Amino acid sequence: MSDRKETHSWLELLANDAIDDILREAMKNVADNLSMMTGREIVIEAPSLRTVPLNELMDFGTDSPEAETVGVYLLIEGDVRGQALLIFGLEDAFYLIDMMMGEPVGTTTEMDELAQSAMSEIGNLSVASFLNVLSDRTKHSIVPSPPAVIIDMAASILTAVAANSMQFATDDLIIFDTTFKDADRVIQADFWILPNPEANILEFVRSSH
Repeated sequence: MSDRKETHSWLELLANDAIDDILREAMKNVADNLSMMTGREIVIEAPSLRTVPLNELMDFGTDSPEAETVGVYLLIEGDVRGQALLIFGLEDAFYLIDMMMGEPVGTTTEMDELAQSAMSEIGNLSVASFLNVLSDRTKHSIVPSPPAVIIDMAASILTAVAANSMQFATDDLIIFDTTFKDADRVIQADFWILPNPEANILEFVRSSH
């Protein structure tokens, strides 16, 4: 018989009394790793945590529904399961890629294979660093899959999240709002957690094209 722990819910995990401290530590870990990777000092604000009901999701972040966005997608396995999606605006993604590649700002102008590989590394490091701290502090196994890069309009990604979640009766999306900062730029990032791992966002987005 397996001795694996029973699967826990994200809301249960995030109800930890020390969650604010855990999130600050997690973001510091992400910032330190990104600073080492890029050779530039990066500061990341501790995220504000909120849940968004699915019936309100299409009203979230739709100021520019046709704006192209770049997301890094990972499945999450272990004691707490789900999906993670780290989302940036296209220009902010280009800026991060140039930092990652050690290139002058403005060098990257399209999401070609090399740019996607760099974005995958940035997203993987960020999400994995965050989840590792969450795992260590809560004593739950939280294991991310290898990352995949999604490039699509903001509205298409929102539609994918909503449509798939509703199929599996997922009520809320967990969102961490945060910013990445270096000496020259402030970058807005959205880190989404979809608690149900069966509602695969990546497959939906790819099948719609």
